[in-house]
Amino acid sequence: MSHIPATIPASKADVSQYLLRHVSSQEAQIVLSYNGPVDGDRLARAVRLAVDAEPVLGCRFFDHWYRPFWQRRDDLDSIDLCSVVPSDDPAADVMKYFTTNYDPRIDPVIQLRVFRTPEGDSVCYKMNHVVGDAPSLMKAATVINDMYRQLGAGVEPKVEPNTGLRGHDLLIKHFSWSHRWRVLKGFFKTFLKAARGCFVLPKEAYGDSESDGIYVVKRVPRDVTDAVSRYGRRRSATITTVLLAAIYRAMRSRFPVSSEEAIGVGTTVNHRNYLPKEFRETAPVSNLSGPSRMFVNAPADAPFEEILNTISEQFRTMHSEQLLGLNYPAVILSLPTINLFTKLFPFSFMQNRFAKLFAKKKDTPNRVTGVANTGDIDPELLGFDDLEMTDAWAAGPIYKRFGMGVIACRYRGELALSLGFTSSLLYRETAEQFLDDVVSQLEHVAELQRQPSKA
Repeated sequence: MSHIPATIPASKADVSQYLLRHVSSQEAQIVLSYNGPVDGDRLARAVRLAVDAEPVLGCRFFDHWYRPFWQRRDDLDSIDLCSVVPSDDPAADVMKYFTTNYDPRIDPVIQLRVFRTPEGDSVCYKMNHVVGDAPSLMKAATVINDMYRQLGAGVEPKVEPNTGLRGHDLLIKHFSWSHRWRVLKGFFKTFLKAARGCFVLPKEAYGDSESDGIYVVKRVPRDVTDAVSRYGRRRSATITTVLLAAIYRAMRSRFPVSSEEAIGVGTTVNHRNYLPKEFRETAPVSNLSGPSRMFVNAPADAPFEEILNTISEQFRTMHSEQLLGLNYPAVILSLPTINLFTKLFPFSFMQNRFAKLFAKKKDTPNRVTGVANTGDIDPELLGFDDLEMTDAWAAGPIYKRFGMGVIACRYRGELALSLGFTSSLLYRETAEQFLDDVVSQLEHVAELQRQPSKA
């Protein structure tokens, strides 16, 4: 096995996610349920091998005053990276586990917890967002599963540490100078519109506590999901843009807005798609995603198709210009000249500025919203031996203020929508109503698709 470095530089995106801990819990999580027991010892061995294959997963975040970095742990053989726990109520245990916040400076940045019942196992994957995004979580799960299968076949996996470039430096090096210039212009044109209109929650819709995290999960039946997908395809729209239109309509019908300006609705874009094909699968675990926002200024009773077309047109334009999701500070700060300029400012300065900014905005009723679509969960790719996967859903961070980020995940055709929050963001009743409204919007779309003459 090649040498594993003792330290790994923290990327601009890693640092950005760490600063956002004032806003959310910073965890990316999935739970996969099976109709029988996994081999707990073999799974624990697979996880241990995986943190050597992806060395940053075996690190802790060191928030050095000048430049943070990842420091390789010396206790990987003794800390809890994977454990099996008997459960009488796996659904409740999964929720309790998912709402437990881990500190990347102290706790493992990846961990598996298996909740076992006589009927089968629920396997939870928990990864800190400071170390990687949702595609990285799925990559880690795939690596672990591959190690598990090799061990089951009596083969000791050959581990070659993935020590390639992390973060947007990897991305920028493949961009032409003209592309870099367009990214910079696009940032100032689009990202700095953050001050545009927001949704405004009434005081009775949210409280003060930031320690009562919870997830609300809603399911969209397969027939509705399929109809929604067909509706989108007929209009050259993705399921993500249809979800954004549904979320906008749901929020607009329930809450007032802060101004007459357009309201931004956002989604997360996987920046690995900008890499040459040979680099996409080999990129290390990292934060190589960024938000992309589309702006809508339409009343709640505007036709669904009108709102969808507004969002889709902006989505397609940014995609064709190769700017989708790149209007993100971590990308801009990774540009060589700007990166050189940032060396004048120590991390402690930025951390203090962010803390003061978030404290000042702590009690704002303004909310922005959007969706991160983790895509389809493949039972074949993430299966264990001959066990059948019986359920799957994904969870994002628990938001404390500002953002209402919905996580979408599709399994065997059914769409699961989850929202993590504390009451300082909104009360559970409000969250339930919001997601119910989103599901109702999708059912409306499905009905339009079934009656195309009325679409």
